[in-house]
Amino acid sequence: MKTLFPGRTLATLCIIMQLTALSAFAQTGAAGEPDIDSLIRLGEEATESLREFASVMEEEGRKTDLRVALVEAVKQDDLAALRAAEARGADLKYVQPMTGETILMIASYWGALDCVKYLVRSGLDPRKKTVTGSTSLHAACMLDREHVGPEYARLRKKKAEVIRHYVSAGYGKPKDIAWNVVWNVAHLAASMDNPEALEALKQSGIDTDAPMEPLQIRPLAMIAGNAKLETVKALVRLGAQVSAETGYGTTALDAAISGENGPVAEYLASVGAKRGTLAGIVDEAMAEAEREEREERESLEASGFSNEGMPLLLACMEGNLARARELVAGGMSPNFTLLETTPLISSISADKSPEIARFLLSKGADPNLATDGGLTPLIAACMIPSPAFVKVLLASGADPNLGMGGLTPIEFARMSESAEVESLLKKAGAKR
Repeated sequence: MKTLFPGRTLATLCIIMQLTALSAFAQTGAAGEPDIDSLIRLGEEATESLREFASVMEEEGRKTDLRVALVEAVKQDDLAALRAAEARGADLKYVQPMTGETILMIASYWGALDCVKYLVRSGLDPRKKTVTGSTSLHAACMLDREHVGPEYARLRKKKAEVIRHYVSAGYGKPKDIAWNVVWNVAHLAASMDNPEALEALKQSGIDTDAPMEPLQIRPLAMIAGNAKLETVKALVRLGAQVSAETGYGTTALDAAISGENGPVAEYLASVGAKRGTLAGIVDEAMAEAEREEREERESLEASGFSNEGMPLLLACMEGNLARARELVAGGMSPNFTLLETTPLISSISADKSPEIARFLLSKGADPNLATDGGLTPLIAACMIPSPAFVKVLLASGADPNLGMGGLTPIEFARMSESAEVESLLKKAGAKR
């Protein structure tokens, strides 16, 4: 095992990683739902920490040499080597001070059953917890991603034997299988794509479909969004309720769909999995929204409405000159009214420059084109008020006396209390 950092630095790195993982677990998602991705990362980081612990034990003098011997012995499931290291002074009960991990946890991870039995007889407690709340049973359920492949099938089978041993020896009580208060070992094994561990738990009498309280999230629903298909099939084979709802009204199929896990979604559907109540509510709401949109569109079309000019209106509203140029160059006329506005009026705003207005006018936009309600570009500029737009419009031929609702542009300027705009209008020939 390659050591990347000095022992003290690496030990510090381990505890920072563990505490960060604990913080991630405490976070919640939308509507208070636990952050499942953070939970899965927590399990992965706990697994990684076991390896980091082994590296830490490789760094510190003669005692470290003996700890290294212990690690190598349990990795090889070599009880004779373990006892030899003990005879040379290795402390079997050493606890990594920063993470709380023990040699029994490492032996459990590596499926070293003979070493596990010997260490327990020597006084190590399988129920001892790390700072993240994991025990030796949890270590046996953990699985590093690099050990998921078929070439590590033997390792996973050995780990499964350790799981069976712990449960048969009385370490399968509710408090033993719990992980971080509400999750249990089945959630842990499933999140790490460890079907062999799930099989061992089930054979040992552990319910691999037990939901967490109070949100009723079962292992299958927890991992369906990103799990390997083999893990999902194992859970189903072991009796998982494929359509069981969480406290949020979602199911494993919903999780697979939202996680874009196509193979899992297809498989779950093939075994009769259904979507949850929430999915039905969302689908119904979406259908209702689509129905309303369709009815509104049909009503507008019946009244002669056409939204062909909408892209140009939006470009003018957003101040997107490049898009406006593109649309006009493509043949879109700058002279039309839509939704009680025109492209030229849409370009007028207190927080915009008149460059789009200049462009539209240069392409033939009518400075006096009014909406059905009588709003002209010049009146819109007077309402803001904007001397810059008023100057551009007047220079392009806007009529300073074309009013709306019986009021002239200069009267709108007075209501806006803009002496500058009023002066510009007077110079252009505004009568009152």
